Amino acid sequence: MLAAVLVVMATACGERKTGEADTPARPAATDTEASAVSGESWYGKVALPGGNELVFSVIFDAKDAARAAVSVPMQGVDRAPAKNVTGRGDTRAFTLVVPPMPEAQAARFEFTLARDGDVAHGTFSQAGSTLPVRMAREGVDIPDVYRPQTPVGPFPYDMRDVRIESKDGATLGGTLTIPRRKGQHPVALLITGSGPQDRDETIFRHKPFAVIADHLTRGGVAVLRLDDRGVGASTGASDSITSESLATDVMTSVEWLRKQADINPAQVGLVGHSEGGLIAAMVAAQDKRIAFVVSLAGTGISGRALMPLQYTAINRTSGVSDKAITAIMPSYSAALDAAMADDKTKAEAAYAGLMDAIEKHADGGLREQLDAVGRDTLLGQITSMLSSAWFKGFLALDPAPRWENVICPILALNGERDVQVPAKENLKAISEAAKRGGNVRVLARELPGLNHLFQRAKTGAVAEYAALAETFSPDALKIVGSWIAGQVTLAGQ
Repeated sequence: MLAAVLVVMATACGERKTGEADTPARPAATDTEASAVSGESWYGKVALPGGNELVFSVIFDAKDAARAAVSVPMQGVDRAPAKNVTGRGDTRAFTLVVPPMPEAQAARFEFTLARDGDVAHGTFSQAGSTLPVRMAREGVDIPDVYRPQTPVGPFPYDMRDVRIESKDGATLGGTLTIPRRKGQHPVALLITGSGPQDRDETIFRHKPFAVIADHLTRGGVAVLRLDDRGVGASTGASDSITSESLATDVMTSVEWLRKQADINPAQVGLVGHSEGGLIAAMVAAQDKRIAFVVSLAGTGISGRALMPLQYTAINRTSGVSDKAITAIMPSYSAALDAAMADDKTKAEAAYAGLMDAIEKHADGGLREQLDAVGRDTLLGQITSMLSSAWFKGFLALDPAPRWENVICPILALNGERDVQVPAKENLKAISEAAKRGGNVRVLARELPGLNHLFQRAKTGAVAEYAALAETFSPDALKIVGSWIAGQVTLAGQ
C-alpha cells in the first residue's frame, strides 16, 4: 500500500546522496496501455513530514486527455496507468492505484499551474492525510515549496540575532526585528505552541511567526521571536520542557527586552499561539507591567477538559463516525485520567484498553491510520504522548486562575474551524475568567473559516495545514496589528 511505503520512502530519501532521484529519468515502458501515453511530461515532489520528499513523474496523453501514466521510481512504480484523469484550464488531477492496493486507499494528486504554465503546486491526498505537491514540466526546475507569505528581504527594518542567558544557564537564541524610526519602540514577544519549535514556529515549511513579525514591525512594533530550548540557536534539553519552564524563559526574555536601549520598557507585550497563549497568561498574571496579551488559539479550559473536545473534532474531520467516537471516548477518558494519576501499571493498562477500543470501533481516518502503522506502533505513540512530563502537566493545568489575574488589555482570537483548540469553549472561558478578575479590556473573537494556524481552511483538519499555501490569514494579521497599535505609542508619536 502506497501510504505504508511512504514511511520507507522518508527514510530512503533522507539517506540518498544529494542529487539522486531529484529529477527522475523516464523509465522504460512496461505496461502496454500506459506505454502508449506520450505528450505532456511532468515531474513532482511530495513534501513528507520530517522534511523528506517523494519524487514521481507523470505523462499526460496529448491525444487523450483522460489518460496518464505515473512513475514513482523509488517505490518501483513504473508508468502505472492513472485513473480519474482530469484537466481543464490551469488545473490537473489524477488518481494512482497500485495493486494490491484497494481503490478506496488510492493516492489522489491535484494541482494548479502557475501563470507561466511550466510549474504547478497542489496536493497529494491518501488515507486521511493531505500533503503539498510541487511540480514542473520536464526540463524545468521545481521551485521551493509554495509559501507566498514567507517574508523575503530587503526589509524596511533592522534585524538582530540575539542571545539571552536563562536563569539556569541555558542560552535562548532568536531574532529581534526593530523599526528604523528613532526612539524607543513598543515590542511584542512571540511565544510558540506546544512541542519544540524554532523562532519562526515552522510547520510544514510555513513560518507563521516570521509572517507575524514582519507585519508588526512594518507597522512600528518591534518583535522578538526565540528558538525553544534544544532547537536552533537555543541550548538546553527540549524533553524536560513544561508549561512552567516555558513561562520562566518568557519572563527572562521580558526582563532582557526592558534593558534594551531602543525598547520602551513600559510597552512590552506578549503574543502567544496555542499553548503560547496560555504561557502569555501565566506570565502576565505574575508580571503586572506587561502591556498587552494576544492569545492566538490559546486555551481557556484545562488540558483535561480540552483533550476530549480536541479528540472529537480531529477525528470528525478525518471521517471517523460519531458512533465510533462515542464508543472509544470512555477508554480515551480513562487513559487521560490514568496519565494524570501517575501510576505506571494502571496507565499501561489504560493505554492498552484504549488500543482495544480503537481496534474494535475505529472507522474512517482512524481505521486507516491503524491499518497503516499497526497496533504496536500506534500504542507506542499513545504511550509516549500520554506519559510525557509536559503532557501530564498540561492536563492538570487550569488556565482560568491565570486569566483572572491578567490586568492588561487582552485580545483572544480563535479560528472557527480550529480542531485543536475549539473556539467557542475556549474564548468563552478566557473572557469570563478575565472579567471575573475585574478586567473589562478583553476582546474575544471567533474568526470564520480559519483553522488552528489561522489559515483559511475547508475543514480545519490537521492534514490540511501542509497543503494550504496560505500561512496566516491577512485578515487576522490586520486585526492583531491594528489592535496592538491601539494599545501602545509608536516611537516618534
